[in-house]
Amino acid sequence: MAGGMQIDEDGWLKETSSMGSPLLVVSRNSASAEFIGTLWTVGVKENGGLEPSIKELLKVKDENEIAKFVEENLAIIMSSPKQASNPHAYIQAHQEEYENIKKLGGEKALQYMLSQFESGNAEGLRGHIMMQLCKELLGVRNNVTDETLTPQEWYDALSIRQEVKLPDFEYDGSDPIEKLVYATEIEKYSQPQRGFTIVAPKIFGSYEEGGLLKVFVTTFSATYKLYGNVLDEVGGSVVPSAITYKKDNSGNYVLEKYEQAKDGADWQPSIKKFCTMPVSGKEIPGLADKIIDHYGNYDDIRTLQRENLFKHLKANGIKDATLFNSRGEIEFSMSNPTIH
Repeated sequence: MAGGMQIDEDGWLKETSSMGSPLLVVSRNSASAEFIGTLWTVGVKENGGLEPSIKELLKVKDENEIAKFVEENLAIIMSSPKQASNPHAYIQAHQEEYENIKKLGGEKALQYMLSQFESGNAEGLRGHIMMQLCKELLGVRNNVTDETLTPQEWYDALSIRQEVKLPDFEYDGSDPIEKLVYATEIEKYSQPQRGFTIVAPKIFGSYEEGGLLKVFVTTFSATYKLYGNVLDEVGGSVVPSAITYKKDNSGNYVLEKYEQAKDGADWQPSIKKFCTMPVSGKEIPGLADKIIDHYGNYDDIRTLQRENLFKHLKANGIKDATLFNSRGEIEFSMSNPTIH
């Protein structure tokens, strides 16, 4: 996607889909940030605006409301089609209520439903629907791969993979320009509330003029969580940028200006606009075309990103980690890091 997907300075996740744009609601204080939940612009409009939508989101997050919220939506899902024997038919008939439990209930809904399994209150159709919801909410945390198990058998076999907290990637090379760019890009894309971030920049050139240094780069960035020995890629982007630095009184370069490629129809023009010298603003011949052409095939930074992921995991003592795609195929493994 041109311009990539990322969280802006106000905490909103920007991306367009058939449901509109997802809005990532985050509660922040000076020291930390807590993920509250996700809203969709289509739903926000239908609910009468952002304020009532956020109030509804906060309401279902309240532990005292979550049981009622889950049970009300489960009851609607189980209400029809009465003649169906396949649990998926009930889910398909009530996608809105099903998605409500996942997106508005989130982790608290998961914990409530797991408690229902623990207490033996997950039989029949109710158990099958809750099992499917739990599997989707758990994601890679679910260690059970046998799809033939009954809901209670699935729960009895469940041993939730625990998250292994890791820091963001750190560049360990000696190139001064690369060192600057890696530090800038990690700071730009870091999302500690969502996981650890690995970046892989391709530098197209650096230009000094009038005490300023301007570096042109396309960066492959991805954020992961590690659960046991399974990686979960929670977000990523490939974004061309122009980064301008200025020397401080100590002679060190500090960030002066950061320009990213814009989305949609403005993508190419925005790249051409920032491919200029840092002071005079003169166009740098051929640079924009080089960046644009590279975006059509960025296997080099995809490979570099996987190499950096391998180095980072190894440096943090991780010997066994695997990343699967949505089809269950291995995309990355510590035993064979070249898979992608």
